[in-house]
Amino acid sequence: MGFAGPANFSHFEHFNIIPDILVLAKAMGGGMPVGAFIASKKIMDMLASLPELGHITTFGGHPVCCAAALASLEILLSGNLIPMQK
Repeated sequence: MGFAGPANFSHFEHFNIIPDILVLAKAMGGGMPVGAFIASKKIMDMLASLPELGHITTFGGHPVCCAAALASLEILLSGNLIPMQK
């Protein structure tokens, strides 16, 4: 699955649910290696130790990859590439 499924940005939205944790990668970077780990503050606080920040990557957050991800999301959101009909 990638971004921009029919009528929604993410496929889980078709089922009217909110996931506890959302993990994104591949399509997010428009060809550059990037990923995201999205969760509530409560869950992120639980993951902050044992091991400390063990949910993150050693190589994450490269500025070029982050810029590519931002550009990809901006194109998807501003170019009418995601049909928002319900």
